[in-house]
Amino acid sequence: MKIPKDMFLEFTKWMVRGPWPMHLQIILHEHLNDYCDVRDIDSFEEMADDIGSHTLSTLRDIAFNDFLSRETEDGNVVDDYLKRRGWKEKAVTRTYMQAIRDSFMSLYEVSDIRPGSSFLARDLILDGDPIRVEEQTATKTLTSGEHIAAWIVDVRDHWMIAGGILPFAPQLSEKLQKRLFRMADETELGLEEILEGDEPLPDDDILQKMALAMTLKIATPVFSAIWLADLKGDAANPSN
Repeated sequence: MKIPKDMFLEFTKWMVRGPWPMHLQIILHEHLNDYCDVRDIDSFEEMADDIGSHTLSTLRDIAFNDFLSRETEDGNVVDDYLKRRGWKEKAVTRTYMQAIRDSFMSLYEVSDIRPGSSFLARDLILDGDPIRVEEQTATKTLTSGEHIAAWIVDVRDHWMIAGGILPFAPQLSEKLQKRLFRMADETELGLEEILEGDEPLPDDDILQKMALAMTLKIATPVFSAIWLADLKGDAANPSN
């Protein structure tokens, strides 16, 4: 299944109005600021010189997906756009945007790679059965057993990558998993307090899954920050 390359053209023209540029800027700041502060970087041009334009483009794509999925004080940008201008978009574009809105980035283990076609991805945070992801370019460089951070969405029963891929070496993958599970533990405690007194309470497995999903929904900047800090061994490397 192919997604039109210019699918966000109308959206990007529309979103320059209203509160959305401010919200996008806040999210970009969350993803990139720690790295830029440590290296005294003040612009995208300087960052492209430092890490490469392709890497910066990947990180910006990931932050953009995060923006599409966020609930803000002004609501969700996808909901607002589709309500106002969705009639102008093709059905596949609307479905794709809604899929990103309802999903989140996670960490996956790659297997059964079919170069130029697809690979299996097993979610290392939520667990569950591997899913078959349709992908052409990345399958030519991925290796079986590799860990990647990616935004994988279901569009009309086709699993595909939205945006770019961040490779996580074993040690860095372990560090990210520890951080995410620690965040999820804190979320789970909060859920237990909220649900205290409800009958019946969700069992422990369901509560943990809920906490993990809620954590991943807000944790995309953690993926970017940990990956970037490891890129050149910066002092900004988030604590274990």
